[in-house]
Amino acid sequence: MIEYLKGEIKNVLRLESDEALVYYLGHSGWAIKTKSHFLIFDYFERKNKIDYKTILEGYINPCEIKDERVYVFVSHRHSDHYDRTIHQWKEKVNNITYIAGWNSRTDKFIGVPPHSDIKVGDVEILTLKSTDEGVGFLVKVDGLTIFHAGDHANWGDDPEFLYHSEIDYIAGKSNDIHIAFLPVTKYSGSRPQCMTDGAVYAIRKLNAKVTFPMHGNEKEFLYKEFAQDVKHEGFNIICAEQPGDSFRYKEKKIKKV
Repeated sequence: MIEYLKGEIKNVLRLESDEALVYYLGHSGWAIKTKSHFLIFDYFERKNKIDYKTILEGYINPCEIKDERVYVFVSHRHSDHYDRTIHQWKEKVNNITYIAGWNSRTDKFIGVPPHSDIKVGDVEILTLKSTDEGVGFLVKVDGLTIFHAGDHANWGDDPEFLYHSEIDYIAGKSNDIHIAFLPVTKYSGSRPQCMTDGAVYAIRKLNAKVTFPMHGNEKEFLYKEFAQDVKHEGFNIICAEQPGDSFRYKEKKIKKV
């Protein structure tokens, strides 16, 4: 997939349209390398002390992506989705754009509050209103349609129709999602049935080809529990086991690499 050399990531595989490399960064954080873009969602840096941070261990090291066209998405301001270290990356990355799920009043972000529908460069971005705070992102880029739900989930403390109506809103714009990232557990580690039911509703409604469970807060075993609970549905659920896990998406199929 990739080789590590002198502080940079060098792609060995050439990606075409409709292909992607997906990296798990922990919790709700993901990086997606497409044919000509590098997307980062809800980065939340673990505070482990290691000698050198690399994407192969679930960290964003700006030296590794300095020549990529980088788009950084922040769904909302909660600290487990918005690590301020992301703003340091612009010192080393030549082409980087920050997207925030709120009305930004600074030049740090392009603000895309709920129900925005915009194009930034050649990346199309649509947002829903989260049941927690901020937004979920629907992103179309390089022949792929990607949905990152942020903290949009059926938490159990809101009427179910609010969750459903926002998923329906996204489905009305695109119901052929290639890759979906959905929260299936609370930050505390509890995994109420309502969250499972909500994720099932979203996968069905969005016709997700591949779904990654997220929001595990270092309890990645919960992803496998979710996958087991919905096994009878026949969904393509892919469970990251630890930060740094990587996967290749090609021809509507995905495998670990």
